[in-house]
Amino acid sequence: MLLFLAVIAVWEAVIDYFQVPKFILPSPFAVAKAAREFAPELRTGMAFTGAAAITGFLASLMIGTLIAIAFSQSSLIRTSCFPYAIFLQTVPIMAIAPLIVIWFGTGFHSVVLVAFIISLFPIITLLANLLPFLVGGSVIIETIFQIPGMGWLAYEAVLEREYDLVMATLLLSAVLTLFGILLSDILYALVDPRVSFEGRR
Repeated sequence: MLLFLAVIAVWEAVIDYFQVPKFILPSPFAVAKAAREFAPELRTGMAFTGAAAITGFLASLMIGTLIAIAFSQSSLIRTSCFPYAIFLQTVPIMAIAPLIVIWFGTGFHSVVLVAFIISLFPIITLLANLLPFLVGGSVIIETIFQIPGMGWLAYEAVLEREYDLVMATLLLSAVLTLFGILLSDILYALVDPRVSFEGRR
């Protein structure tokens, strides 16, 4: 906590001393002010995008677990279906986002499906970075089709040169990254008996 406060103080002092333009780096005070002024929009966008991302993640967690069990129990199923799983992982989301919108429309379920496709394959191994990726995928589809979420709000902030709001959305993404890393460590300790949080005696 002390380190965090020290970084904030140094950040504010550097901005004030060197008169850094806010389009290069806004001050912490300006970021907090923008987050307070745009709090309703941030809450609405974060709730929409977060709900869609979590729903897609939970769906991929359930279906991905079943697929992983099937792969481990049957070499025939693994050989037959594994290339399709690789296909979903390698195809850019930009290539299939228009198809998703054409098939399912512009709404909550489209964002859920994008999050599901992104998180299906790397369900455990990439969990530390998964939550920010889900939000990143939502930026693409929300921006293209103007779906009101946090991704669309971040894009609009860039266009309107609301640098403080851009920094606020980046801050939320950083929080998601830290949460993902923490969750990843906890899950690894649960699934691998060799990993333990207890120190050696």
